[in-house]
Amino acid sequence: MAATTRDQLVDLVVDALGCAAGDVTDAATMATLGADSLDMIEVLACAEDDCRVTITDEEVEALATFGDLIALVERKRVPA
Repeated sequence: MAATTRDQLVDLVVDALGCAAGDVTDAATMATLGADSLDMIEVLACAEDDCRVTITDEEVEALATFGDLIALVERKRVPA
């Protein structure tokens, strides 16, 4: 069974930040998960690669929560 976008992004954030999967909620911000600006760049680059999407600087600036990232990737993802 294929992983959902949420599951894929949770795994990515857990691997990048070393936080617990249970901490990665829709309302979580990168700051509450312990990420700094370099961590954010790493997470977004991995999300682009793993999910095969392109995220613009303007879209990055609009991201407030992990839920926002999930919604953005789901909107931009091309069905297989």
